[in-house]
Amino acid sequence: MSTHTTLHSLQNKITLLSKRTSLTSDYRTAIIELLRRALPFDAACLTAVDPSTLLSTGAVADESVEAMHARLFANEYGESDVNKYRDLASSDHPVATLSEATHGQAESSIRFRSILSPSGFQDELRAALLVHGTCWGYLTLFRRYGKPTFQEEERALIASISLALALRVRQESLRQPARQSPNAGIGYGLVLLTQELSLTAADEAGGRWLNALREREQLDGAALPRPVRAVGSAALSREAGQGQAKASLRAPDGTLLVIRGTLLEGKAGSGPIAVHFEEMSARDRIQFMSEAYGLTPREKELYSHVLQGRSTKELAHSLGISTYTVQDHLKSIFFKTGVSSRRELIGRHLG
Repeated sequence: MSTHTTLHSLQNKITLLSKRTSLTSDYRTAIIELLRRALPFDAACLTAVDPSTLLSTGAVADESVEAMHARLFANEYGESDVNKYRDLASSDHPVATLSEATHGQAESSIRFRSILSPSGFQDELRAALLVHGTCWGYLTLFRRYGKPTFQEEERALIASISLALALRVRQESLRQPARQSPNAGIGYGLVLLTQELSLTAADEAGGRWLNALREREQLDGAALPRPVRAVGSAALSREAGQGQAKASLRAPDGTLLVIRGTLLEGKAGSGPIAVHFEEMSARDRIQFMSEAYGLTPREKELYSHVLQGRSTKELAHSLGISTYTVQDHLKSIFFKTGVSSRRELIGRHLG
């Protein structure tokens, strides 16, 4: 099958999958299986992220990747290396391979030496999934020793379908659930982690949030959900700034949930990590959604007013612009948020 035929087939299948109403984890698993039929790889991980902080909000991964997850988080947030996800998200070339980035000298990568190679992998392909310059997730493919490294045509194939993947990950990340979850109304919760990211304590609400997130990612009862591991890892890193990190996501009950990780001070220096769960306020929710969709400052202003129910004339008068200019901004907002009317915008973002 030619590269063009493979690409066309993949795009069609991704479009068909995008019409399904399956759970996020089911969709990601199906995507990985589609990709496995189009190009060979030995393991994969498809991750959704908070577009504001780029911290993981959930992932589906093969068992061999699960075994590396804790070390991969530590590498991403605490070490200098090639093809870090944050760098790819702001790069003109958001899809890259380890073999190409190291010019065939994979040993120059800390991640390769300490994580990939000991786990039997010789190459890695990473893609930041972007919509209008905003990152919604990461796709990572791995190949073991004895297999060829990823080639340019394979990198180009993933680059060609990355927008379709990003659109679907965005859709699932912000989609309201079809029915209310039994976990609705949990409220504020708190858990404590060691610096090795082991759970040491949790209040009742914190424990319920952990269980809800485990169920969402189809994890067993002992596993730490990826968003919690992400904020914990980032809180330990200097990159987080003042020992704090945050991830916002759509919880199983439809709530926009904020997870904050804070490195506490102990008697002998740094202490445990406190992870707080709280529902996003209405004001912060509007700000989060407008930033998530990559709206300009003026579009953010109009977006906020539209969600408050203001008419085009009211918008034009309060902002000192013409109704035609308001309509132009609204068209751009509708395009970026994937809706076609004010009613759909309000229903999707406040419903």
